[in-house]
Amino acid sequence: MKKLIIVIGLVIILLVIGVALFWPRAAMGTTTIKLSGVAGTSFTGDYVRDRQRVVVSGVIPWSLHSAGISEFEFRKANPEDSFAFVAHYDDASGAHAEQSREVPSGVPGVRGKIQDHGLITGNLQP
Repeated sequence: MKKLIIVIGLVIILLVIGVALFWPRAAMGTTTIKLSGVAGTSFTGDYVRDRQRVVVSGVIPWSLHSAGISEFEFRKANPEDSFAFVAHYDDASGAHAEQSREVPSGVPGVRGKIQDHGLITGNLQP
């Protein structure tokens, strides 16, 4: 009887561990990114969503609204152009972060990362 209780206990522990390892995790927060400035300004870049890199190119104005973004980078096609960058991050825990910056002439672009329920951004170095 004692061995049966131990076996049942071990099965329950393994079941809990298995569920914890393979249970679908809640999606990361939602990120909104907007690039604005002179209409028609070209850019390239990429972002990582759910561990998959997505390459983008387009013209300003441009925006993205998606869950699961962990990092991003946007570069101007012409380094002498400029644009404005705004990003918002919200998650289910109530965390909210917002960053905005100008990416002036001579600065190649901007990059950012979602980290610890926050948003870290910076201009790329020439």
